[in-house]
Amino acid sequence: MFEILIDTNIYRKDPVQSGLPFKALARLCKAKAARLHIPYIVLREFQTQQVDIYQKEMQATLRGVTNVVGKRLSNQVKSKLEEVKGAVEAVMPAVISDAANGIAKWAEEVHAVLHPLGPEDAKLAMEAYFNGQLPLKEPKVRKDIPDAFLFQSALTILRSTTTLYVISEDGAFSEAAATVNGIRVLKSLNDFIELPEVQAALQKQDDAEKIALVIKELMEFTDGSSFPILHSLGEKVLWKKIRSRSIPDDNHEATIRMFGDPENIKLEFTEAAYYGDGQLGLPFSCTMNVSAFYYMYKSDFYALNEDTMPSVSDHNDHYFEAESEFEILIHGAISFYVKLDEFAGDKNLEEYVDFDAAEIDEIDRLELVES
Repeated sequence: MFEILIDTNIYRKDPVQSGLPFKALARLCKAKAARLHIPYIVLREFQTQQVDIYQKEMQATLRGVTNVVGKRLSNQVKSKLEEVKGAVEAVMPAVISDAANGIAKWAEEVHAVLHPLGPEDAKLAMEAYFNGQLPLKEPKVRKDIPDAFLFQSALTILRSTTTLYVISEDGAFSEAAATVNGIRVLKSLNDFIELPEVQAALQKQDDAEKIALVIKELMEFTDGSSFPILHSLGEKVLWKKIRSRSIPDDNHEATIRMFGDPENIKLEFTEAAYYGDGQLGLPFSCTMNVSAFYYMYKSDFYALNEDTMPSVSDHNDHYFEAESEFEILIHGAISFYVKLDEFAGDKNLEEYVDFDAAEIDEIDRLELVES
């Protein structure tokens, strides 16, 4: 059985645990091939983060409705908006409750083990804080306190098993955990799912030879045009940010406002992963021309050569809103279903693979193609 601890930053990337990696993990846990451990510090950190996000979004909704009510509208329209505002206010406690309790309900569904904060762990964590011991690098840095508690929780869980898989993007915590004999650190849940031993566990209830054959046939007889969803990729990158030191914005980022068609689509068949229940994940990359806006300091704009000036409009006394065309490189993954029970390897893939129902599972990253 795989014993697993997931750091808050991983949950935050998929806050409703709906992506393929979390679905695969849930399947392993429900089949008792894996056991997920959730320390108190991870549970509460994630819960409070989600409550904060939901509160801000609900409050933004109320502010938006309130602002519209204050404009020139008929009494009938204003009355309806007041009803909307009242409904939002009435449902807010339930929304906040769901935000806090969602992770706990999911944990129960996958038979996760919740670990309360024990007095010995708390004492050792605070000693690490005062003395700058692992996972901390210097004493009395308050922002590092959660790492100290999480590290002690990991050590406690490890005492009951020989190997603990720790999945975390946190540099200090990951580095410290990696020094402990018996802890194996991975940077993403997908990295864990792609481990050969985990793939073997997922494939145990399915026909592994069929899966390999499906991937082989896909490699030989399909390309980017086989998956219509890839031609709707622009909708997935709309309003996302691209970042590069070459973007003359204070934060070196621009927000995508318009997009073209995907080009140079490449399917990474050798990186395909099986997630159980006939679900396959297939990484891809492609380029796309987009239009993105950013905020440029006015003096920086006037310092440019005329032929390199972007299109601008006035934002405030100090900044223009600028818009430029960029070529970006998109990395992501699509998911699709294969009828493994019916697959006979006769190369008529359309009977076994529902290409039209494929979905874009994630956009992993966007890169600016520098000229």
